[in-house]
Parts: sequence; C-alpha cells; structure tokens
Amino acid sequence: MLPGTVLCDPEHPVQLTIRFTGQVVTLPSLTTPIIQGQRVILHIGSGSETATISRLLEVVDRRNVSGSSADLSTTSTQQRKRPRCLTKNQSARIEISTSRPIPLHRYQDVRELGRFVLRNQGQTLAVGIVTEFQQFQGPK
Repeated sequence: MLPGTVLCDPEHPVQLTIRFTGQVVTLPSLTTPIIQGQRVILHIGSGSETATISRLLEVVDRRNVSGSSADLSTTSTQQRKRPRCLTKNQSARIEISTSRPIPLHRYQDVRELGRFVLRNQGQTLAVGIVTEFQQFQGPK
C-alpha cells in the first residue's frame, strides 16, 4: 500500500474524479494571490497530487459563516462572481482539475475524503471542502 491509497468495498467502490468544485478559505500567511491556471499540490487525506486551479467561480462573504467547515457551503453568500485573484483571508468557490483521477467525495457525504489543502512551493495557500464533483468515466 502507498500513501493516498483508499481501500473500499468492491461492491461500492470509491468515486474517482479529475475535476471538482470546492469551497476554500485562503490563509493569512498567503504572500502571493491565487489565480486561475495556477498549478498547486492538492493534499487529500494522506495523498497528494499535482492540480490546476481551473476557475475562480466566486468570492463569498464569510461574515455569515459560523466557523464550522460544514457550514461553509450552506450559509455563505455570494460577494463577487468570477474574481481575478484570491488574496489572504478570503473565502471562495473554485474549480480544481487534476491530470490523474483521484478518490474523493463531497464533504457532507464523507468528511475524510471531502477535505483538502492547497500548497505551492512549501507554502500552504488554502484549505477547503469538496462541494461537488464529476465522476471520472475513464478513457473512451
């Protein structure tokens, strides 16, 4: 077994994806803005994978969020659609894509496979939860 391996019931295999939407919170220590097209290291559970920030969908207002990460996707309100960049201490919905399929679930379904961290050059950029994803269908 390797780090990032997920064991599952063969009758109900874990879902794989190469594209998902997440709700992220950028950290106060962020020194350079996050932009569309930026390459990052995506950490989910004990695994890591190279990923790309495909789209910055919207910045959301965190004032209504009660502090629980489970509430991020349900109580935040839209503040600005299609931002150019994300700076420190912002909450946003973003789309992330990977080159290889990765196992994950929505946070509300499986918390362990629904949390992620975005890092780049040894710096943690943002933490987040998976809100939706497209199941990987494999090569055609």
